[in-house]
Amino acid sequence: MITQINKEVQVAASQETCFTVFTQQMDAWWPRAYHIGAAPMRYAKLEAKPGGRWFSTHADGSEVNIGKVLIWDPFQRLVLNWQIDGNFTFDPNLTTEVEVQFVAKDASNTTIKFSHKNLERLAGAAKVIESMDQGWGTIVNLFKGIAQDDYKTSILVHVPCGQALAAIADVHGWWAKNFTGNATKAGDTFTVRFGDTFVDFEIVRPTPHEITWQVTDCFLHWQDDKTEWKGTHVIWQVNDTGEATRIDMTHIGLNPKVECFADCRKGWTQHINSSLYHLITTGKGTPE
Repeated sequence: MITQINKEVQVAASQETCFTVFTQQMDAWWPRAYHIGAAPMRYAKLEAKPGGRWFSTHADGSEVNIGKVLIWDPFQRLVLNWQIDGNFTFDPNLTTEVEVQFVAKDASNTTIKFSHKNLERLAGAAKVIESMDQGWGTIVNLFKGIAQDDYKTSILVHVPCGQALAAIADVHGWWAKNFTGNATKAGDTFTVRFGDTFVDFEIVRPTPHEITWQVTDCFLHWQDDKTEWKGTHVIWQVNDTGEATRIDMTHIGLNPKVECFADCRKGWTQHINSSLYHLITTGKGTPE
């Protein structure tokens, strides 16, 4: 039985920035679907101090405890008590430790070493831990995206989450007329082409509220680095806010330090905030 989950990522941001984003900007990167409240989550909050509360707030006005700060060592180390058991219920007597180490490589790059320990104390055994392992992988990537200022955009639509996910998967309907493959279930692959440019994707870890596109290959014909997108991830999150469905898209690895950022940011914003939005709300997008 796995008793510990470990993740390690390289973040193009300073040690201080990474620590600050993790502890004081949690709501910017914590997935809206990852909660145990009875109503849609509004905010994820960590009281940035020793002994501080870790909790979420919800559309019905409730607050739901997650845990608390055990060790506060700016800007190098943070240990939190995760008190949600294997049945996804808060247990005030449970102690499992989430440890995050922020290891400075240089002034602008940090290694994040994440671990969730004492998992043998959870109910549900291997299946629960496997799900948590995948979930923590997504969470760490989303944190990375915010810390290094990766591209992110959001839209609100008045349709069910399932309908919004189906529209995202209809890549031909809102992004690329030259589309081949499928973009719905785990293992699906697809390619979009724009003249000499192409990008290959694989679908990983789809859930009722989330889907990740992993870039497996690309050719960006107008750039010096024509494979700049390769290895990046596009994470879609779709959640009911209680008033509308919110679609959040983060492109992990697309940030101001890379060559295509300005052009790619402009393209994503047009395709998502206009074309995808209109596909969902009017039934007609404007793919390129």
